[in-house]
Amino acid sequence: MGQAMLPPVPADAPGRDDRSTAAVMVRHWDPRVLGATMPVLNPGQFARILGPAAEIAFLAEEQSGVRRVVADPAFPPDPGGVPTIGSAQIEALTARRLTASHRRIAAYLREVAASEVGTASDTALHEHVVISDRVGRHLGLAGEAAQCRWALLMLLSQGRIAGHEPTPGAGPRRGRVCGGWRRPACRSCGAEA
Repeated sequence: MGQAMLPPVPADAPGRDDRSTAAVMVRHWDPRVLGATMPVLNPGQFARILGPAAEIAFLAEEQSGVRRVVADPAFPPDPGGVPTIGSAQIEALTARRLTASHRRIAAYLREVAASEVGTASDTALHEHVVISDRVGRHLGLAGEAAQCRWALLMLLSQGRIAGHEPTPGAGPRRGRVCGGWRRPACRSCGAEA
């Protein structure tokens, strides 16, 4: 495992340094972690991750395959030390991971509930997954497996599970995703696409 520095850290936190960062362990050797991390790095960070290597291969799930980064002579010299990752990069990484998770949940729904999903567009199914994810997180669900099951329950119950029903007056939508909701919204928590 490697180490990276992630900001921000409260001023009174133990181990805080002048850059307001905290040391965390990163499985940088894991091709899935690299696949998620590499797109948010800048050239200096690439140089640090590459070190003396000529290239690194990683699994890019959103691109369905193995990708590689080749050392570029234009990269700055490897600064050495522990790499740092900024707050904006962490936010971008989090957004990429959530998007990838939503894709996997949609694929799960297409596989296990083909008749309920019907011929719904990818956009309609994505809207359902996003709403299910928001409602599930509001209820305290953690983990992709739990979110998959929750999205399935939301689909099968047409949003009625746990008192979450479609917004009154919403018209039908082509396909059966979201129980025919036009503008999905949750009365209990206000989640909507």
